Amino acid sequence: MKKIVNLILFILFFTQICFAESPRLTLTQAIQLASAQNPALKAESLNVEKANLQVQTALATAIPNLKMDITKGQMDSYQSRALAAGLATNFQNSATANAITNMLLGKDTISDASTIKFSSSVVFGMYTLPVIQNAQVALDIAKSNYEAKRQSIAYQVAQAYYTTIKAQKYQQLLQETLTQVQGMLNQTKFQFQVGLIPKTAVLFWEVRLKETEAKLLESKKGLQLSLLNLNLLLGNPLDQVYSLDQTVEITNQLFQEKAYYLEFAYARPDFKSLLLTRQALSAIVSITEASGYPVLVLTGSYSYIGSNNFTFDKNMRDWMVAGVISWTLFDGFSTASKIDESKNNLAQMDEVISNVKKQIEFQVIEAMLSIDTAKATITTATSSLQLAKDNLDITQDKFKTGVGTTQDVLDAQLGYLQAQTMLLTAQFDQVLAMAKLNYAIGKN
Repeated sequence: MKKIVNLILFILFFTQICFAESPRLTLTQAIQLASAQNPALKAESLNVEKANLQVQTALATAIPNLKMDITKGQMDSYQSRALAAGLATNFQNSATANAITNMLLGKDTISDASTIKFSSSVVFGMYTLPVIQNAQVALDIAKSNYEAKRQSIAYQVAQAYYTTIKAQKYQQLLQETLTQVQGMLNQTKFQFQVGLIPKTAVLFWEVRLKETEAKLLESKKGLQLSLLNLNLLLGNPLDQVYSLDQTVEITNQLFQEKAYYLEFAYARPDFKSLLLTRQALSAIVSITEASGYPVLVLTGSYSYIGSNNFTFDKNMRDWMVAGVISWTLFDGFSTASKIDESKNNLAQMDEVISNVKKQIEFQVIEAMLSIDTAKATITTATSSLQLAKDNLDITQDKFKTGVGTTQDVLDAQLGYLQAQTMLLTAQFDQVLAMAKLNYAIGKN
């Protein structure tokens, strides 16, 4: 029995030492760490970078390109071929024509050639501007998604942070209860030895001690799980421990009307992202409709042609400017189907937005009710705790004088522990409800 108690006390002592020597971590610092290290948030940040690159790609489609081609090689001169063909026409004897050609141009008509060519083109269509606008909207959506994820992570960190503190405080309550039960067991053993009470009373407190030890070990497990969850959100090693700020601020702020909070809630990043998504879907409708209109392509080129080693004659050059209009007159109703599909997607998004607005309103109302309930519970639990403490003191005094029973003391201890637990739970419920309300209205 003593070995088990000593082991539990050693574990608790070691845990307290770890927390005492561990780095201090406030809630603000925890949220800052998560903002910098959380893997999910890093992924959203990469999505923002990707969307920014897509905007640059979309802008590039409206800017004329410039291309340069450099060529060096050999060519068969068409002028020499034409001269040979003319001689062949004037002379029936092909051998004579070949002899004259070789005399004028050399043994053959192949010569060195060098070319430098510059070309440019740009495409204009009714969809050009909507494509650029849609890429910009996609970037805004990515930014809103990042902020929404950041606020979601901050809310989860707050939950994990306060849950860990609650687990620590609950463990302290159980430790105090264990000390009381051990004291009652020692006193019962003494009364049994002097013949004041039966053996069953000793067994009763031994069972009670075992139950308290089991609850204490279970609370230690819960504390470890809370720390694991906190480290997971912070992006830290899972075995990292901290000295958390044990101060729990209980707010007495006056709450505004529901409409006041909804005004902020509808500006939440995740809801803003839905509105931007609807804007993007609307742009897709415009792009799809514009795909049935003519497309104008402007192109031009300028080139130099030389003989050897890029030696160019000013007369050996050419240029070209052209405009092409392309219009698909019939595509088997493919464009019409795509237009209907894009409009259907837009209608679906309208329904999603309507549903999310109702969910946001529910979250705000739920958080406000939770805060009111927690405040009322705190008031009740505070009074109950004082009454339970007074009852426990009186009952223990009666037991020491032999007037009270073991069951009376047990009931008083259970009542005191329950009152402490109720007050602790109500305090953290209010803190978490405030965090939930802030999250619901898009605040940190």
